[in-house]
This record gives sequence, C-alpha cells and structure tokens, in this order.
Amino acid sequence: MSSGRRQRPFSKSRLVKELSWSCGLTQVEVRKVLETLREIARREARTTFVLPGLCKLEVVRRKPRTVRNPRTGETILLPEREGLRTTAPRSLKALFAKPVRADDPAAADEPPPAPKAACHAGPEAAVSGVQ
Repeated sequence: MSSGRRQRPFSKSRLVKELSWSCGLTQVEVRKVLETLREIARREARTTFVLPGLCKLEVVRRKPRTVRNPRTGETILLPEREGLRTTAPRSLKALFAKPVRADDPAAADEPPPAPKAACHAGPEAAVSGVQ
C-alpha cells in the first residue's frame, strides 16, 4: 500500500553504498571509480561516449532560435550552441514500455494492476525495483 509520498531519487551516496556493498570495495574506492568514470565521459563525450547497457552520451549542435522572456515579453535570439544528448539503450527502454496486446487495442489505456504486498528484502531489492 502506498502512503502517497513520493520516493526519494537515488542519490550518489546511496549509489556508493550499494556498489561498495555489492562489489566488496570501500566507499572511498567506489567514489574514486565514479569520479574517474565521470572524467572519462567528460573527455570522450565530444566523439560519443557509450556506457554499455546504461547510456550513450553525445554532444549535439543546437540551432539558433528565438525565445520570449515571460516576465517582459521581450523576444530574444539564442545563438547556436552545444548541448548534451543522453540516450538509453533499447533494452533499458523496454523495461518502461507499456505492453500492448494485439487482441485488445483498448487494453493499453487500462491502469496497471495493483502492486502486491510489500516484502522486506535486502539492498538488491532496491536495485531490481522490488519493494
């Protein structure tokens, strides 16, 4: 049963604890690995950086466009600039896709079934999404 509260986002400290517990490394070592991974991603994103099974990072050119200041109504021209595009692999996207049954096209609009009773599991349950 849901209490109506939103679940907190997965924080960096929680990720470090989970990785250190599952890999048998100290939290300091895990933080160093994450910092090194961030530096590699920052360096390689210009040519496309792929973290297999998690994401793909690439720098894209954004065209110049006009925007409106909502407070003053003034129109401003934003120049061409670079942005970062993050793409998830198909295998990860498939986890969140709604299944559509071929025999009933209206079934895609139905709400998902109610969750089963919560169980008390270890840290691996948080990773798999089981509560």
